[in-house]
Amino acid sequence: MAIKFLPNLSNDFSYLLEKPNYNSDITIEVAGEKDCNIKIFKAHSIILYARSEYFKQILLETKEGIMKRDLSMIVLRITNISSTVFSMILRYMYTGIIDLESTSGEDTFGLLIASSKLHLPEVVSYIQEYLVEKHKEWLLNNFSTVVNSIFKLEYCRNLQNFCTSYICVEAKTYLSTRDSLKLNKRILSLILNVDNLYIEEDDVWEFLIRWGIEHTKVLLSNRDITKWTGEDIEELRNTLDGLIPLIRFREISSDDFYEKIRPYKIIIPHEIYEDIMAYHLIGAESKIGMPSGARRGFIDSVIINSKQAAIISNWIDGGKPDDDIDLLIPKNNPYAFSLIYRGSQDGLSLKSFREKYQKLKCSTILVVKLKNSDKIIGGYSNYFYYFSTNYNDESGSFLFNFDQNIKSCKKIDGVFKNLYNGLYDFNTKIVFANGDLSINFENLSINCKQISYKERVLKQESAYIVEDIELFRPIWK
Repeated sequence: MAIKFLPNLSNDFSYLLEKPNYNSDITIEVAGEKDCNIKIFKAHSIILYARSEYFKQILLETKEGIMKRDLSMIVLRITNISSTVFSMILRYMYTGIIDLESTSGEDTFGLLIASSKLHLPEVVSYIQEYLVEKHKEWLLNNFSTVVNSIFKLEYCRNLQNFCTSYICVEAKTYLSTRDSLKLNKRILSLILNVDNLYIEEDDVWEFLIRWGIEHTKVLLSNRDITKWTGEDIEELRNTLDGLIPLIRFREISSDDFYEKIRPYKIIIPHEIYEDIMAYHLIGAESKIGMPSGARRGFIDSVIINSKQAAIISNWIDGGKPDDDIDLLIPKNNPYAFSLIYRGSQDGLSLKSFREKYQKLKCSTILVVKLKNSDKIIGGYSNYFYYFSTNYNDESGSFLFNFDQNIKSCKKIDGVFKNLYNGLYDFNTKIVFANGDLSINFENLSINCKQISYKERVLKQESAYIVEDIELFRPIWK
């Protein structure tokens, strides 16, 4: 059995760090952005070579040139890393120890950036978790600085995921802050491509205009575009080049389009503006591939988005099937959709379903994604019963179907009142009413009938297969 005496090894190597003049053969000049003077560090090339891939490559290239000139001391210069941070990195490379207890959020983040640059994945992995746990407030207060940096780094997946989750959930709040205007164009483009932003599209547009004004070379202090010069307009158009096509104009109501978009017609590419007008005037589909799907918003679903959730909530509260869905604002949804079950996450089997939801008795929303189809079907049930024989009044239950882009959606009510039209678990299936919608977990097939409901949820007789299933509990906010 191998015995490890790592603490003593670390202590012994720390002696070399504390007595750098003993056989040191490398001088490192460090100057960070905020350092007034260059700080000199003495080190041993063999340690740096063994501990960092970055230094290994530098030393190989440098020593090759030094041998030709017969010099005995290597001099390296490192910029954009503060002397405080580099001192911590040097200690880590000699001893394997990093002490972050009294380190500020700024220096800890600087250590992360430097560790990534110097190819120290072990340090990067640890510091990501430490920053989120110990310096979350600093991360959020300096969010633009953080995201502008980390998406260029290797080994930073955890912190990238943290930032992505935050921007999705807090998009409305964050994009109204002054700090958000510091986002660089590349990062802003990535954000505008995200489906899960919890924000209305007209708010995204207004932020984009503010960001564009902030980043134009010609300072536009007047928001009244009618008072801008031709040079102002051209500068703003260049600033926003490539970003305007990422706005989901079809998710902006006609009223908001007239009030908020039309005044900026002069900076919108002609083909995009005409495409938007065709949609608002005659409902035409995009001919230039403009994004049309609603942002998913703050809903834990891989099947429906926040707009579809708002439509279902409207139906739960008694909204008519033919209500104007364009007037339903996702952020005003009175219900939170609490995820109970997801097939792709928990297992698409009745066993997985039953293990998690065996004694469930609450209102539920079943959502089903069909394989090789853009159809989404499901239903709302006042209660869900496990092997139920309790037929309560279920007059509020209904079935529904969508296509993914909400070009069509339909609520289907029950035929009979005071009968159980809801969801229940029966043998190998979960079933609505008298088999009006049933899902067989053995082969993931779907069967639709028209018995207790006014219409079939799927018109075609084709065999449909489940791609994924989600079950939610609607909770009044």
